Amino acid sequence: MGLHLAAIRLAQLSTPPAAPPPGEVVFYAGADGRLYRRPASGAAVVVSPNASAVLPADTVVTEDTRADVPGLGIGVTPGSYQLSGTIWATIDPGMWGTAWVGAPAGTRLTATYDLATTGDFGDGSDFGQLTGTDSSFAFAYPHARTAAVVLSGGIVVTEPGTVRLQAAHSRNALARAFDEEFGNLNEEAGCVYEWVDDIGHTAPGAVRVTPDDSGDDVIAGLSTQGGDIEAGAYQASAWLYSPMGWGQAGITITWWSNFDEELGSESEVTAIAAGTWTEYVINAAAPEGAYRATLRVVMLGAPTGEDVLYFDDVAIDSVGSQLTLAQGSFFCLTRI
Repeated sequence: MGLHLAAIRLAQLSTPPAAPPPGEVVFYAGADGRLYRRPASGAAVVVSPNASAVLPADTVVTEDTRADVPGLGIGVTPGSYQLSGTIWATIDPGMWGTAWVGAPAGTRLTATYDLATTGDFGDGSDFGQLTGTDSSFAFAYPHARTAAVVLSGGIVVTEPGTVRLQAAHSRNALARAFDEEFGNLNEEAGCVYEWVDDIGHTAPGAVRVTPDDSGDDVIAGLSTQGGDIEAGAYQASAWLYSPMGWGQAGITITWWSNFDEELGSESEVTAIAAGTWTEYVINAAAPEGAYRATLRVVMLGAPTGEDVLYFDDVAIDSVGSQLTLAQGSFFCLTRI
């Protein structure tokens, strides 16, 4: 499982290679039309005696919603099949990845996946079940640099169509739209807060922050999960609304280590006009050792209980990161 993408290539050969280079795994199409896998040592084995789909070149996952991966689709007719395949990926800082097995309506899928990753904090692994055609699995995580996922199982097709690999990426380390009631904020000071549904930057809701008349600065904070942040470029943002306006309002992003040590922070604080939703944005670089982040909405200068502030659509996104599926990633269907 501990495969590295630099050691994978796809070859179009009529006969098995005599011997792959040391440490290299070779996939090739034989003269009989079947897909073969030859490991770094040992004899070549048939991957599938029926239909196969192989990614012909490295492919960047460009969609943040579920979409077909070009080149990884197999036309099918009704029947039962054995599903197998392996997906390799490289992961840039702050990037997530999710995959699905897409299929015609009515298809029944019962499969497993085994994931192995290499990364900044060592190797990792995961496994699980896929049932139905809406089941998904995460195959890329922040702090991982390479991933290999092995798929295996059965699939029953009732309508003709295409069985295909689908994928999506996410750069969101934090994304809260407050479209429904939520639990607690991760921190608050100098205020009380509540979810309201009568105002919002995007309908239907937002968080209302009411200063508690203590004379302290107002702080309302949300944190990412541990491990969702790593060194790299990020954009933090939030939309704020002040019915009366205020002289010092904005956001602050703070970086934390795996040991809850503060590594630094940046702020964007300005006067906010009355009665207008205003976006506050910080473009910042998370330092080495960053493991999580806190985005705080702030009001400075001792606001009173009348100086209500609303916030909505809070986000921390990685910038410029990519998720790439490697040439040679494949899956196969064998009629049974």
